[in-house]
Amino acid sequence: MAMPGSGAISFLQLQNEFGGANPISISEYYRGALVPATNTTTNAQWVGYSYSASYSVIRYSAGIYGPLDQWTFGGTQIYFAGGPLNSIVVSGVSYYVGTYSGIQTYTAADPKTNSPAYYTTYYGIQRYENVSTTSNVNTGVPANILTGTISMSQFYGAQDY
Repeated sequence: MAMPGSGAISFLQLQNEFGGANPISISEYYRGALVPATNTTTNAQWVGYSYSASYSVIRYSAGIYGPLDQWTFGGTQIYFAGGPLNSIVVSGVSYYVGTYSGIQTYTAADPKTNSPAYYTTYYGIQRYENVSTTSNVNTGVPANILTGTISMSQFYGAQDY
């Protein structure tokens, strides 16, 4: 809960918001000491899109074998297994199937190598990462006990993040 935006502020209110020792001393409440100078927030944000996902159905003459799902992002394979997925998390990064790209390819069987025929359908891949943002906070509160004086009104709206 933030300090009030107007009116009287008591030492007890400062201690309740930011902590501190008894007896209460104003020297504890400079920005960067008990009063935070920065706040960092982390949010999952969309950071990229690629048409590198493929979904293939492998067909042999004896029947259908597959499906096979392979995802690449930026040229790096991130998933390869049987069966389609809607999303996957790799090393803390989330990937989601996006829209159909309108591209489908057919690869013919090769009897010499015993390779099956298959269709590949390409879908977009969306990549989400945690992105951190740091901002300056409590800028009205003096940052150094050695410079100037401190006034209780400088704590208006200050808060512990």
